[in-house]
Amino acid sequence: MLRPRIFISHSNNDAATPPYLESLTSSLTAANFDVLVDRHRLQPGAEWRRDIYSWMGICHAAIILLSKAANDPNSIWVPRETNILLWRRTIDPSIRA
Repeated sequence: MLRPRIFISHSNNDAATPPYLESLTSSLTAANFDVLVDRHRLQPGAEWRRDIYSWMGICHAAIILLSKAANDPNSIWVPRETNILLWRRTIDPSIRA
């Protein structure tokens, strides 16, 4: 049976995020979710942009971690991922974001 996939959007520039992210990832994995998060899934040399876009396209739900770093005007990825995930939810209401 397919485990539900959860994409986690977060800023890698936030020093406070890693412990919280690790705890969240561990809890979701223990609850039998397939967690799609860059820190655990991306391999060195991977085409990370393609992988992240793919994950947003196949996830069943998403968690967006907002932080000071994620809201920084120079941060582009969390806002980009948020827009993509909200668009997905608009066309497929079964997506949880």
